[in-house]
Amino acid sequence: MREAEVHEETIADILWHNRPSMTAHYSVAQVIKLYEALNKVSDESNRVNRSLVMIVRDARNLKVPQKSPYEKKAARQMFA
Repeated sequence: MREAEVHEETIADILWHNRPSMTAHYSVAQVIKLYEALNKVSDESNRVNRSLVMIVRDARNLKVPQKSPYEKKAARQMFA
């Protein structure tokens, strides 16, 4: 049932388990599934951090009020 992606609570109901720990005890993950999951997590080649992309985009579009040449230089360095 686990390999068929049946939800854990449904498996427990089918097996008449009152405690989730009982189902978990008998529902050991398959090694190949663990291996695939770890490979998905560790593969960052096609991953994009959307939050960081938005922060960088917003920082580049930010209008900073500038009062002195020092502040202008600091802002250019910060957003370069």
